[in-house]
Amino acid sequence: MASFRISLPLEISAALLFDAMTDPEMQQRHALAFKATKAKATRREEKQALLLELELEEPARSGGGIDRSTVSFTWDPAQYTATFSRRDHQHGDRVKVTGEIRIEATADHACVVHERCDVDIAIPLIGKTMARKIAAAMERKRATVYQRWLELARRTTSA
Repeated sequence: MASFRISLPLEISAALLFDAMTDPEMQQRHALAFKATKAKATRREEKQALLLELELEEPARSGGGIDRSTVSFTWDPAQYTATFSRRDHQHGDRVKVTGEIRIEATADHACVVHERCDVDIAIPLIGKTMARKIAAAMERKRATVYQRWLELARRTTSA
């Protein structure tokens, strides 16, 4: 297994970022802004949690075709925290991406996003190496990912 942790300061209120990240339409826009060719998000509320599920179709990483995956978030709206998991349908249980997100308010219009992510690939001999490479690539892209959330949230509030 390979992991990374980030803490990324953003100039947006924690509440506004949380609202954007838990909005199904915003999740779809965010996914399509990267490499998804199709994205469908659903949200439901249960007890004291928001459950968000994002179904994705992306160009296959190798061999052409389409890769399908499901990203699931369980948000605690009172704490601005979430657990998440991603399941790539073509890999079954061999590839697991899980983690936690916490949005910490630091001022009226500023917050810090804390994210921990674990990548586990159950393939003999090469799984750990692949997991390290994937986790490193994901960590490098985090600033871009959250910058895009910032842009989407600001565009929505100014519309």
